[in-house]
Amino acid sequence: MFSGSLRIVTVALVAGFLSACETPANAPTWPELTWGHLAPITFKAGSVEFVDNYVAPLKSPNLDHEFPTTPQAALQRWTIDRIHAGDDTLNGVRVTILDASAVGVPLKTKDGIKGLFYKEQAFRINAALEALIEVRDSTGRVKSRAQARVIRRRTVPEETSPNALDRIYFNLLEAVMKDFNLRMELEVRKHMVGDLE
Repeated sequence: MFSGSLRIVTVALVAGFLSACETPANAPTWPELTWGHLAPITFKAGSVEFVDNYVAPLKSPNLDHEFPTTPQAALQRWTIDRIHAGDDTLNGVRVTILDASAVGVPLKTKDGIKGLFYKEQAFRINAALEALIEVRDSTGRVKSRAQARVIRRRTVPEETSPNALDRIYFNLLEAVMKDFNLRMELEVRKHMVGDLE
């Protein structure tokens, strides 16, 4: 009798453990932000170097570490997809991330009884991307450079569910990355045309 009870408890514990390890059925999945469908920006250079100067604080008020894909990771993927070295010359391309932040800013909401009847915007997310592209010769001298900075803002309503918040994060990142892609390509073609293939 005792061994039968022990077996039932063991089976229940194992079942509970396995169910805890499963991904919730309603957890959303997000597409990867890629840029391979666009023509690469190809430089007269033999290599592409990536430098990440942005250090994510990983704490409030920063929210970038909570995004399904971090802005840093999105910029890294953008660099891989869009920035190419065309030939084996003594020149090199350096892409430096200067900012990849998303900061939460609390917004003032109504207090007391009035606050119960309104669904207000709880906070605003300020997402900023900034990067620098340089072509350097074999001595390290900068031959040409282009820099782009873009900012997007989005408010978040009170009582937003975790899944809805992830969707807001994803949509904001997608929008600010599109802004960055357009701005950086414009700056490159304006200031670095002599080093483009």
